[in-house]
Amino acid sequence: MFVPTLTEKNIPSAQWGPYKAFTNELLKRGLGLGRQRPSMSIEAIKNKWVNNKLDRDVLDTIVSKILTQGHELKIFG
Repeated sequence: MFVPTLTEKNIPSAQWGPYKAFTNELLKRGLGLGRQRPSMSIEAIKNKWVNNKLDRDVLDTIVSKILTQGHELKIFG
């Protein structure tokens, strides 16, 4: 999910690691996949990664795509 976004936003592949880590944390801690309940808000996770020098616009796009696809597949509410 995050790779097409990074490609669209012209993020060099050498910088994809932190975005993958963000995506994993979003899925596990923000959306509760693999856990019983979410343990952090999506906004808190985004803020954490923006403080680690990731682009907020890219993070917003990743979140939007994950939520849209999750709702379409009836994974989230």
